[in-house]
Amino acid sequence: MAVTVEDLPSVLLDETDRIVGANAAAGHWVADHLGELVFDSFPGIETLLRPHLERARRQGRSLEFAAFYKGAVGHVTLTPSGTMVAVTWEVLEVLDTQTLDGLRSSLESAIAKLDAAGHALERNRVRDSLRVVVGGA
Repeated sequence: MAVTVEDLPSVLLDETDRIVGANAAAGHWVADHLGELVFDSFPGIETLLRPHLERARRQGRSLEFAAFYKGAVGHVTLTPSGTMVAVTWEVLEVLDTQTLDGLRSSLESAIAKLDAAGHALERNRVRDSLRVVVGGA
């Protein structure tokens, strides 16, 4: 079964990076954190997220990047709208650190999934560039 964007966890941050909303997929993770700074609610995420948030707001366009947080490799999308930013994430792989073989296997799987996501991103960039050149929407 394919995962749609609506199925992925997403939170809405205001201009001060406070969590002001969440979809159903993220609700159980953030319900107790509404109104809090995302960086206070999720320790260690500030150095990972802040530069991308600033860039998304400055450029006024969506950004996608790979992230490693709390043992998981994920794909993160930031979508700005005015002063708000929607943060959507998909966990691609949870690293198995129990054994070296488990770690190796989970890293190989994470790399393969990141490669696939990178190829999809590149295809979308090329497709968007062609729309601009041709003048389509």
